[in-house]
Amino acid sequence: TDQVMFDSAGDAVDAELASVLPAAPFVAVGEGVKVDIALLEEAGGVVASEPDRSPASVVARLGSERRPTAIAPHDVALSYLRDADALKLADRR
Repeated sequence: TDQVMFDSAGDAVDAELASVLPAAPFVAVGEGVKVDIALLEEAGGVVASEPDRSPASVVARLGSERRPTAIAPHDVALSYLRDADALKLADRR
């Protein structure tokens, strides 16, 4: 990602949620949703009904539901907010 943060030991860590929110409207999925559901909703986001489940299934369902009004695949961009090796907040404590 272009928003990678590091702690004093040089390990990749999560950015503050408020600093990485996309423009509304958006659908929030994944384990990070539970960090601050109210903030996500106030920012115009919709929290997936089962946010702990794999985001892939939610993205697939949303795509299927919106197929009639879909845009070309090359116009879609996912925004990953954490590098694969970033330490979760709970792991840093």
